[in-house]
Amino acid sequence: MNIKELFTIQILGIKNDSATMSELADVFSIPATTMTSIVDRLVNKEYLTRFRSKKDRRIVKVSLSPKGREIYEQQYNLLLESKMTVLKILSKEEQQDLISLMEKVLINFKNQLK
Repeated sequence: MNIKELFTIQILGIKNDSATMSELADVFSIPATTMTSIVDRLVNKEYLTRFRSKKDRRIVKVSLSPKGREIYEQQYNLLLESKMTVLKILSKEEQQDLISLMEKVLINFKNQLK
């Protein structure tokens, strides 16, 4: 799996919802056709599920499949473990500063997904 595929799984896992190709392409700042290629590979590997919007059948959405959700959770746990390792070498004040900065980044990232 390449980095863009991993990030796509991360984005859908963080969002915890489905997304359209254009929403995903906007996050990556890439053309929708490129995003479609990435999603096609993930669908073929059974990490994503593609379906049509119930409100507008012309809109195609993707979401994590159970296999994709499992990969997301594995990545999340690895990231959590690495964060804990980093936090152990920092003072309490440095830990708080780092956590505050990370929260700002995550909030900004989630706002881009809306």
